[in-house]
Amino acid sequence: MQQTEQNEQITNPQFFVLLTFMMIGTTFLTMPTSLATRVMQDGWWIPIVSSVLAFPFLYMIILFGRYFPNLSLPEILVYLFGKWVGKALLLLVLLLPFYNSAGHTFFFTSFMNTHFFRNTPEDIIVVALVFVLIFGACLGIEVLGRAAVISFVPFILFLIVLTGFSAGDVDTRFISPMLDQQPMQYLDAIFLFTSKIIVTKLVLMLFFYPKTIEKKAKAEKYVYIAYFFSCFVLFLTTFMAITILGPDLTKVKIFTGFSIGQRVAIGDIIERLESLLVFMFFLCFYFMNALYLYILSVGTAFIFNVKNIKPIVVSLGTLHMYFARTEFNNLIEDTAYYFYGSFFFIIPACYVLPFVMFTLTLMKRRKEGLSLYPKRTEQKKETESASYENHS
Repeated sequence: MQQTEQNEQITNPQFFVLLTFMMIGTTFLTMPTSLATRVMQDGWWIPIVSSVLAFPFLYMIILFGRYFPNLSLPEILVYLFGKWVGKALLLLVLLLPFYNSAGHTFFFTSFMNTHFFRNTPEDIIVVALVFVLIFGACLGIEVLGRAAVISFVPFILFLIVLTGFSAGDVDTRFISPMLDQQPMQYLDAIFLFTSKIIVTKLVLMLFFYPKTIEKKAKAEKYVYIAYFFSCFVLFLTTFMAITILGPDLTKVKIFTGFSIGQRVAIGDIIERLESLLVFMFFLCFYFMNALYLYILSVGTAFIFNVKNIKPIVVSLGTLHMYFARTEFNNLIEDTAYYFYGSFFFIIPACYVLPFVMFTLTLMKRRKEGLSLYPKRTEQKKETESASYENHS
């Protein structure tokens, strides 16, 4: 069978940074608002609880990496469900990055148009953004990984600077009283964070984990580090937004991090550090959406048995540009999709499908006499027989 061959390999640090940028995404500026809208002052601990509750799902994804060290998600689907059913299910999964990337582009365009380029037509901003996304996806995941590692240094530096200069404004009285909301509001907030931040990103991670990673045996460690670091960053931004701005102001401010940066004022030397937030916001947006476009192109190439993904990147990038301008007319529609419409894709593609895949995998491994919960040391023994050709 002809298949899409991706010979690119990324190092473990590159994988860690790419996964971190993808998980943090554009939500590190907006998640405090989403959580405060649901549970007000209790939003700060939602990332902590969600990361603990979602850990079994993370371990299941880790097990997929041990079961299929040389297969990507499209190849796993074909192996488990057969050619036609597997590709149909793959199409369902690809709807996630397709619609999400269009929504993120529209959201970022609205942000830039509101705060910086007020007299610039939004079409111009979208074209410029999608052009650099296409350029990055065409260069491949290896180049994206190297660029992400370089960009991660200023990202961490700016995060430390903003946190340090804003820490003096923290007022912990804003987080009282605790547990003052209805139980369903907490469940809604936890489900939102778990689904949008954790589950969706971990499923899409299987498109390049662990197949494209050079040292697969050590990749799991970097998954755990990226997972907890991303959740910690989102916890930190939410905690600071609520304790600095207060829950009422956090609830109505869409870009809470931007508002916090505007409040920084130390004498006449250091003030208005929101420009650092813009740089961090763009980095997360760019690498997340470039990965989305790369994943879309790899998946589409697999469906149509195309080896060269570059023409597909350009085609999907153009379609992405069109949807970013036509799918949402305003932030209300974009928000409605983000909080409600996207779950029509998330629930079947990120909850139902992975658990069905896990069940089928356990059944096949039991039938073949293989370990149901292999350790990392056992992964090397199965690598030779785990290629896509052997499974096909």
